[in-house]
Amino acid sequence: MAIDRRLPKPGPYEIAKQVYLDLFGKDVQSNPTVSYTWVADQWGHLGLGFVLTVVLWRSLDWLVARPAVGLGDGARPSGLLLKLACLLVVAAFAAKEWGDFQREKAKKAESAGQFEIDWPLLWWNIVVAWFYIVVGAIWAVLLLGSTRLSVAPTAIFLVLASLVMAYRWLQQKICFQQAGLPFLYRLSSFPSHLQLCSGGCVNGAVCTVRRFADPDQAGAVRQHLVLSGPRGSGRTSLACGIATEFAFKLGAARYLTAGKLLELAAGAARTMTAAQWLTSGQQEFDDGRILWQWDRVDLLVVDDVAHWPPPAELLQAVGQSAAQRVVWVVGEAEFNSPDAPNRPDEVTGIRLRQTSDTAAGGPVTAANAAVSEDGRDQP
Repeated sequence: MAIDRRLPKPGPYEIAKQVYLDLFGKDVQSNPTVSYTWVADQWGHLGLGFVLTVVLWRSLDWLVARPAVGLGDGARPSGLLLKLACLLVVAAFAAKEWGDFQREKAKKAESAGQFEIDWPLLWWNIVVAWFYIVVGAIWAVLLLGSTRLSVAPTAIFLVLASLVMAYRWLQQKICFQQAGLPFLYRLSSFPSHLQLCSGGCVNGAVCTVRRFADPDQAGAVRQHLVLSGPRGSGRTSLACGIATEFAFKLGAARYLTAGKLLELAAGAARTMTAAQWLTSGQQEFDDGRILWQWDRVDLLVVDDVAHWPPPAELLQAVGQSAAQRVVWVVGEAEFNSPDAPNRPDEVTGIRLRQTSDTAAGGPVTAANAAVSEDGRDQP
């Protein structure tokens, strides 16, 4: 019977387990996970909405209500002013978030990169931050103001809405942190122009990178993307950018150095058969993170590879994986092998190089897509 190697997206149980570990299992000796940071951010937004509403409410009451009515020091502040303070806080942060969005658009218009910002995701991120500020402001009205709203139903609605809003975002954060990437890097931040690739589409290099970064564009055979170039040319950044975009689309990716891949492959071979490993559900942990099983992911990034083609033991280790896409980060040697590591695998190469931006007066990383899908150099 064939073994199902596919990894499911994090569901309610996995999300609840990770949040529990983040809130109650973290100690001072472990780094915060991305999911922990997101939860802490939203609690911060909620608290900010609550505190600012209360502060503005008491300030308005002191400035407006008391002089006008001549209330004594023991009088209860006005519930109407509390609602006004809530509306002012909500409106102020709506204006702030809109301004942040417009600044990002202006910055992108001035940049030279060929990868677009994920505008729907950025806009949704702004909406979520504003939503939790609104929730905090409404909580201030519910708990401190004289309101006709039924407190219990409204509170239940706010809690459920907050959980629904958090579900997709925590899915995304968990997919990213389980990839084991050394840092978060968006392709829109890549500072260079990828030069055209002859023999393919109009902008072959960019199209290839986008295809590898999209979980929905899997090929019929295993595909290899070889990133080569000198030190400092952005090979690892580009590879991490591909894996980051892949994870943000809820794909299962994993980053490994060549040495770590060999270590894991040898360990799995010593302890159990391939069939036992794939069905065991064994998980890896790293500094508070639960990581995807390296041999069951859809995208595998292998860094610190000395040359292409890679050593036979590396190819054998990758052969144990279910990954349909493999990104190799190799050294300065030219990518000049016309053969795929295993037939009928497909190979695409992108060679990165350092150039100087005379207009800006400083060094800029550039990439040159110099190899077609059969591996032969292009002019």
